[in-house]
Amino acid sequence: MKVRMSIILFLILLTAMLFIMPIKPTASEEELPVPREETLIIARPGFSRFDIFNPFIPNGLACPEAYDTIIGEYLWYINYATGEIIYWLITGWEYENNYTTLIFHVRKGVTWSDGKPFTAHDIAFTVNMIKENPKLYLHPWIDMWVDSVDVPDNYTCVIRLKMPNPRFHTTFKSWGLHIVPEHIWKDKDPLTFKNFPPIGTGPYKLYKVIPENNMFIFIRNDDYWAAKVFGPEYLPKPKYIIYRGLSSPDAEYLNWIRGDIDAFVPSDVLSVDAIKKALTYPHTALCPFLDPCPRGMWINTQRYPLNYTQVRWALSYLFNREKLAKFWPSVTLTMPAKYPWADWPGLRKYAFPEVFDKYKLEYNPEKAAKLLDELGIIDRDGDGIRETPNGTKMSFVVWGGDYLALEFAEEAKKIGIEIIIKPLTGTTWELMELGKIDMAIYELCTYTPFTNDPYFLLEIFHSKYAKMFPIGTRMQVGAWVRLVDPELDEIIDKLSVIPTDTPEGLELLKKGLELWMRDLPVVPIIETIYEVGWSTKYWTGWPTSDNLYAWPAIWWPEFLFVIFHLKPAHIEYIQVWFTQPVERFIGADGKEYGPFEPGDSARIPVPDADFLIKQGIASTKPVIVGIEELRETVFSLEEDINRLRTEYENVINSISKSIDTAIKLSSVAICIALIAIVLSIISLKKRR
Repeated sequence: MKVRMSIILFLILLTAMLFIMPIKPTASEEELPVPREETLIIARPGFSRFDIFNPFIPNGLACPEAYDTIIGEYLWYINYATGEIIYWLITGWEYENNYTTLIFHVRKGVTWSDGKPFTAHDIAFTVNMIKENPKLYLHPWIDMWVDSVDVPDNYTCVIRLKMPNPRFHTTFKSWGLHIVPEHIWKDKDPLTFKNFPPIGTGPYKLYKVIPENNMFIFIRNDDYWAAKVFGPEYLPKPKYIIYRGLSSPDAEYLNWIRGDIDAFVPSDVLSVDAIKKALTYPHTALCPFLDPCPRGMWINTQRYPLNYTQVRWALSYLFNREKLAKFWPSVTLTMPAKYPWADWPGLRKYAFPEVFDKYKLEYNPEKAAKLLDELGIIDRDGDGIRETPNGTKMSFVVWGGDYLALEFAEEAKKIGIEIIIKPLTGTTWELMELGKIDMAIYELCTYTPFTNDPYFLLEIFHSKYAKMFPIGTRMQVGAWVRLVDPELDEIIDKLSVIPTDTPEGLELLKKGLELWMRDLPVVPIIETIYEVGWSTKYWTGWPTSDNLYAWPAIWWPEFLFVIFHLKPAHIEYIQVWFTQPVERFIGADGKEYGPFEPGDSARIPVPDADFLIKQGIASTKPVIVGIEELRETVFSLEEDINRLRTEYENVINSISKSIDTAIKLSSVAICIALIAIVLSIISLKKRR
């Protein structure tokens, strides 16, 4: 019995020791130089430089995604998940003088991370710096359009253009022109200045660089301007953000399921099967979204017989888009492309049914064969490959495309077209620019989805570019397919000086899109879908397919607005008292708090309390309201005590010295009692 009891006691003690013994952290936790529960970890393809943040020169950004997102903010953004325009460093813009004058209104209260104010002078300085330096990025564009820049006051920037351009403001949105602080850059050579550590208006500052770990660490700027201007919810909850390079597939798989990584693109390193398996673990999640660029087949419109629109449409009919969508390498199924841009909310108003129903992107091999037959493109020698009336074989080389090209080649073979597939390489792009290839399958990317303006789709297909850069010369601007369509040119020219979202602009756009679809210089195939992987172990509030409140791409500048929404998975609370009026705000736990008046008390998340206390508008100690009234009461009590003390001393002097000690003791007791009364009164006042 005693032996049995001893064994039981031993097992109990052993179990207790296992619970109280510290658990050895994993290697990744040991190497992390900042507290994990305060850190957002983002993994991306690796970095090559670690000591430069100059956005105007080649390879000038050591960690470009961090700079674009949390350091160097833009004047304005678009929430691509909703189509909403977000005015950020500015409150808006306007045009005057027939779109030759652009006026930006700078938001008051914006500051650089070193505390200096952000003003219109910074915008003017940056534009002039680029205009005066031919070797800087965007110089050709700025020099072509900008005549001069004026600054009437700190919050107004006037840009005078050389010719009308109702879309010049898009130069200053995300992934456009970075504004830099004049007080930092004015005496520097922009071609060599490293801007290290970087100064920006964003919510984070560079904290540490660890090249051997392929890692950048940024620390929150607790004096971030947006938290003061818009409210505490705009102070990000992660104190640190780490951008680090991706490692091996096995390592990243383990990092994801263990919660040692918060955000990454799983398909960068993991197979679809591995992603599906990882999603069976707690705290792993996936957010799919449509890339701005569908997959498309670009066709050299200067090559016979691809210069015939009927031939290009015949090729389009050979894409079985429904089937191809099912094989896209993602957990979430993609869909056929319906337009020459992504099916985003902000672009749906331009999906004119009278255009896209008329020119429907469908799988129809019979219609393809009929179009070729009508052109006299038939198999003349019985070898299974069609020939044109002049004997040219219907044999083409398609570059890139992977399985899309393979399926296309199989379908083309069925109706007498030979397709030879070659992989996209570095030299392929040069051949495209020279106009020396037939077709290529890759992203159908134009500036349209980035601006929510289809004018930019039409503009790159203007015939002037084909004339400026004929076959054999390198295409520097415009689409390499070199479309020539005088009717479309006329529409583009008229639309170039009219905002798209006007009655006249929309009518011109509709005609332009109809001509583009008729010409079909690029064949839209399927939507490009991407998926971002989240971990909810340390942070919650991520976008989901059911709640895509902001753009989830972690390599886009708009990811800043996701960071604002993140909340710690575990939140601590503290009681605070407010010393100044506080408007309603969203707390770190996603709940609404306020409004509050001076003297009010509430239990709020610690991150919010820290921010409010730092701003001097809240305290962890009770706040005395009506302090003047209380002060008068205390003064009155003090006078009464002094009067009583005088009277009491007179009484004491008349009493025998033999009882002097006892009387003094009584005096002390009475004084203590009076003091207790005063303290009680003060306490009651505080509670009120």
